[in-house]
Amino acid sequence: MKAKAQPPSDPGTSTAWLEQVLQHARPDAVAPPQLPPNLERAWDLVAGFCGWTEWELAQEIARQFGLHCEPLPDDVPAEMAVHLRSPWMRRYLAVPLRRGDEHVVVAVANPTAEGLVERVSFLFGVAVVLTIAPPAQLRAHYDGIGMRGSTPGTAEADPQPPPHEEAPSEFHLEDHPGDSAIITLCNVMLRHAIEQGASDIHVQPLGDGGIVRMRLDGLLHNAGRLPAAVMRRLIGRVKAVSGMNPTDRLHPQDAHARAVAPDRTLDMRISTLPVIGGEKLVIRLLGGHRPLTLADLDLTETELGQLQNLVEASMGLVIVAGPTGSGKTTTLYAVLNEKNTSDVSIVTVEDPVEIRMPRLAQTEVNAKSGLDFANALRSVVRQDPDIVLIGEIRDTETASIAMQAAITGHLVFASVHANDAVSVLPRLRELGVNSDLVGEAVRGVVSQRLIRTLCNACAAPAAAPWTPAEGWLMQHAGLTTSRRAVGCAVCHGTGYRGRRSVMQVLTVTPEVAHLLDHGAPLSELRKHVAGQGMRLLAQSALERIERGQTSVQEVLRVMGTDFWRSLAEVANLPSPGALGMVRTPQDDLQGEVLLIAKDDAWRTTLAGWLRELGWSRIVEASDEQGVLAAMRHHTDSGLTVVDVEKLLSDRARLLMQMRSTLAGAVVPILVLGGLNNVTLASDLALQASTRLADRPSNAKELAQQLQPLLQAYASPGDASAEIAMATASRYPAAPAAGS
Repeated sequence: MKAKAQPPSDPGTSTAWLEQVLQHARPDAVAPPQLPPNLERAWDLVAGFCGWTEWELAQEIARQFGLHCEPLPDDVPAEMAVHLRSPWMRRYLAVPLRRGDEHVVVAVANPTAEGLVERVSFLFGVAVVLTIAPPAQLRAHYDGIGMRGSTPGTAEADPQPPPHEEAPSEFHLEDHPGDSAIITLCNVMLRHAIEQGASDIHVQPLGDGGIVRMRLDGLLHNAGRLPAAVMRRLIGRVKAVSGMNPTDRLHPQDAHARAVAPDRTLDMRISTLPVIGGEKLVIRLLGGHRPLTLADLDLTETELGQLQNLVEASMGLVIVAGPTGSGKTTTLYAVLNEKNTSDVSIVTVEDPVEIRMPRLAQTEVNAKSGLDFANALRSVVRQDPDIVLIGEIRDTETASIAMQAAITGHLVFASVHANDAVSVLPRLRELGVNSDLVGEAVRGVVSQRLIRTLCNACAAPAAAPWTPAEGWLMQHAGLTTSRRAVGCAVCHGTGYRGRRSVMQVLTVTPEVAHLLDHGAPLSELRKHVAGQGMRLLAQSALERIERGQTSVQEVLRVMGTDFWRSLAEVANLPSPGALGMVRTPQDDLQGEVLLIAKDDAWRTTLAGWLRELGWSRIVEASDEQGVLAAMRHHTDSGLTVVDVEKLLSDRARLLMQMRSTLAGAVVPILVLGGLNNVTLASDLALQASTRLADRPSNAKELAQQLQPLLQAYASPGDASAEIAMATASRYPAAPAAGS
């Protein structure tokens, strides 16, 4: 019979190394004790066998390993205590005590723990100095037990080890004076994502460095560029805090963590993936919004009425369909919000739980523990629910249980990946559900997409000359009015702010069930439900355009050629193909140049020289207001060129403010005309990736000035981010223009 595998021991609590300590301390010992796997009990046995206190044993371990041993303080400093919330720090029984300029002192009971020094070094961004302390004393800090009066040579009672709960690791986003630049940079990145309302953060290699992008309203936007060395340290910081192994860059890793800001806390799903050039890091921000209501969805009148009819059902299955990122979860929770009253029992099965609501019993599936959708759903139906939410129907077993629950008196909501509402029905048959059961159990299907909403602060009415797409819609689809995206500070230059759903609702009537029972093709089903009042997604999208809520270009981006095909079928017109869908790829890996100069003619000359040197995307600014606007709207800068002559009264402050942003933290800056300014030269002397030079007389001289700067940026030392962020912290943010 095969032996049952034993779970691996925690890295900080292995005891085999203590046997070696005992052999070196007592080479003449007869019948030394056999040590248990529990570190605290093993320490007690070794200390008792040798006739020592636990602190005398700590001093012997420190002597053998060439380490330090010192009394533990009554209280760990606040800036160190925040790290005690980390589950992997608890597993190592590591207690950070204090931090110097170049090292951090950490007390441990097992100096041989694999990966300990590497992880702590990544966490703090400095070298690690270990000091030895008894495990019971270290555990007391995690248990919140004070150790006043504890000194070497005095033994204390052995506290009971706590349960091994796995609370999420936490990123505390308040900066502290002792933080390294990488910690500050990580905090800046997370704060920026929260302030912008981003759903995801992507950090990945690009060219000779790395790029940070944030997903806003479904699209990725550049947030800044980093040298390769800084990117690796940033990813290492995230991995270390979230409990991953920061030294393992060859395997994918996943973790959960929390971002703790002064005003709210967000759950995060974190994953890494080895890619060419290094690692890619993706952070999904969860729980940052409240559950919406159906009124908040701002649906068109037709679809709202149809959806409300489905929600008012007492039993049956209602399915929301669409591709990944189409807002299915938001719609399902808006429906649950309508039904969530004290006299209704609602149970959910999700992967993961993204929105938390009061009174709901929410279950998160965990494949590692064997709790998948099917197993969880079997238990849920025995919990006497009135309403059940299934995060996704993805296999035959889950589909069958959902159908059985729907026909036995439960109202079931679920999501399915499908192109439109009608194609969901044969999709269920493909999962092994009988056609007659589909017709009996399914109450209705909602299919949707998410489109960005035009920013009301800057959107402009569309006017001639019309784009080919606008012209076709005006000629063939009856479009009379529309608006276009512009971009402003309110929408961060995108032209859009928020998203709305484009929806179609299919109600399964007895006639539809009859067609399903007889295996009717999709074309016949679509023709029948269209006659019952179900609109196409394209028709719902066209209404959004006519109401000025979105643009023609946005609808084309989301729906592609399906938009044209559907409208052409309705109007009985030939399809125009991919009209207006041609997109020009961005193949410039250098990023933009932020060019700042007061004199228009000189700025034009510099821009021409930069283009000669291969910089095709140049953003120009002539004053402080223009610089601040460029910093808000253009975050893909790979270089900043500043001519300081006659530009600003407080030049250094503006440059340092740029350094304090994610986009400008370590971007190389060439400062022209500042060599004779003693104050400016002094302020910038310690800053990484910054070079002062005279005004060049031609493109060749400009190239010679840029070459050492860009080389230093491509392969910076570890101090590059440290100096940039530390120097920036000396300067307050510049006041808004006009203040």
